[in-house]
This record gives sequence, structure tokens and C-alpha cells, in this order.
Amino acid sequence: MPAHQTTERLDRLTPMETACLRLVARRLSSKQIAAELGIAKTSVDTYCNRARSKLGVGDRYAAARLVVANDEPAPVAVAQPLEPTPSRPPQRPVAPTPWTPRARLTLAAATVVLAILAVGSLVSGLSALEELRP
Repeated sequence: MPAHQTTERLDRLTPMETACLRLVARRLSSKQIAAELGIAKTSVDTYCNRARSKLGVGDRYAAARLVVANDEPAPVAVAQPLEPTPSRPPQRPVAPTPWTPRARLTLAAATVVLAILAVGSLVSGLSALEELRP
């Protein structure tokens, strides 16, 4: 593909698509990219797939190579010391909560069903007792 076509296609990428592909180039997984960017893993996959489609390549790694190859090198500073980049503190893994909203809803629904069955059984039993009365 000619360079001008590649540049035109790269210009169509959104900032998030470009950011995801740069992290793909660093060989991070979708889960790691999601943690890095603070988005869902499915969003990472969506951004990568859209970018891949816009660039007309077969996989995310080919798209990442195009993005990285097109990145312009930073201008060389004349005798200026480099400033250290601030590092992010490592993120703690988030422990899954045992009571998700869906689990609570399921438990509430089961409780309601059991209550209805219990009341029905009670009414049925009382009716049976009434019939046995002399």
C-alpha cells in the first residue's frame, strides 16, 4: 500500500483506536490494555477490530505495526536532560464480589417464588382441614 494511502487510513483512526493499537504493539493483552486505559475489555476488542477494518489489515498486530511505523520520532533536543516520566502505581487486582446485582436479583426472585409456594401450601392445607371438620 502506498505511503499516502496508509497515512490517509491512519488519519481515520480515533484517538482510542490509536491508543489501543500502540499498546497492542507493546504485546499487552486486551485485559491489560483495558486496565491501562480504564475501559472494558470488550471496548478494547471493538476499538482494535474497527481500526483493523479501517486500515484494511487482517489482524490487530498488523494494524499496530502500521501505527507504530507511522509514528514520527520525537525531535532531538539540544543538550537538554530528559525528564523522567511519572510511573503509575501498580493496580491491585479487584476481587470479585460474591453478591453482584444479578445474584441479588436472582435471590430475591427465588425468595418470592418460595414465599408464594409456601402461602399456597398453607391455604391448601387449611382448606383440607376445613373439609375434615365435622
